Amino acid sequence: MKMATLVEHYSQQYISKYGTAVLPGHLKTLAAILRCSTPDSGELYVQCPDCDHCEWRPLSCGNRHCPKC
Repeated sequence: MKMATLVEHYSQQYISKYGTAVLPGHLKTLAAILRCSTPDSGELYVQCPDCDHCEWRPLSCGNRHCPKC
């Protein structure tokens, strides 16, 4: 199971349960994990030097707590 799936499914319950005790850095991390490797985090245009195949690739979030990064 992916971390983003867990965050998407349980983040609202987590925020509801802990309310004001949730630190801004925690909210920032949850948001970063949700947008990691999606078009929301930006995209990079890449081209193969051999065959000239081109495509857009989503960027990672770069958050140190993200398991993908």
